[in-house]
Amino acid sequence: MPKSCKLTKEQANLIIKHYQKYMSTSTSNYTLFSAKNKPEFTITIYTNLTLLVQGTKSEEVYQEICKLIGLEIEYSIIGSDEVGTGDFFGGVVVCAAFIDKKDLTKVKALGVKDSKLLSDAQINKIAQELIKLIPYEVIVLSPNRYNKLIASGNNLNKIKALMHNHALRLLSRKVKYDKIIVDKFASEKNYYAYLKDENLIIEDKVTLLEKGESKVLSIAAASIIARFFFNKQIDDLSSKINYKLPKGAGSIVDKAIKELMLKHGDKIFNDIGKTHFKNLKK
Repeated sequence: MPKSCKLTKEQANLIIKHYQKYMSTSTSNYTLFSAKNKPEFTITIYTNLTLLVQGTKSEEVYQEICKLIGLEIEYSIIGSDEVGTGDFFGGVVVCAAFIDKKDLTKVKALGVKDSKLLSDAQINKIAQELIKLIPYEVIVLSPNRYNKLIASGNNLNKIKALMHNHALRLLSRKVKYDKIIVDKFASEKNYYAYLKDENLIIEDKVTLLEKGESKVLSIAAASIIARFFFNKQIDDLSSKINYKLPKGAGSIVDKAIKELMLKHGDKIFNDIGKTHFKNLKK
């Protein structure tokens, strides 16, 4: 979708300098600057200082430009993100979160940012404020259910696509949004291929954005809420087996697996971890 806005002279000069290597020749007397990297983007700055961004990655490039020139983009956005996919213990949690543009200042004031940059204590504090302030939907997949889906031939990206679509389906019917942005984990072609058997696929106004949690506030909020519920799942599983389950998939996890194997045998992992991870085969 094409994106446009008015610029100041200073903003136009910043864009021209940044995209100089993509500069292309224009025959129009109304064009001040043109840059192309087809099919991904075409940037045009007109003599009246209007910016136009087109191409398959127009949204990403427009956001990059807005960040470059300090232009605040204000949309009412549903952001969707997942956590737990890199952790041996626990399942997967997806959250779709909606931030109305009128609430952007309030959400920013909470300290919302990519959950990977926050401690568990910060996540717990911010998440509990967020869930009182903004609409959201959370899909929590247990380790047992996750393992069954993997065993039946699904790969991780398909599982994530199904969970994102489910969360978006629930939330999109409740709010008025300008766009939906999903933290990108697959190409658009593959994402929708994973959903081909679903009765209802949410695709209107949907964009998949790489590293979206560091670029879009609603995705950052979704990542925090998702992490909050994932932490709760880990705590619940830990209490159930009376063992503090570590996160990640490193050496501390390998140590925990050995200890739990000696105490409970290998069947316990169907209910507390992702059994296709290499950690279990070490």
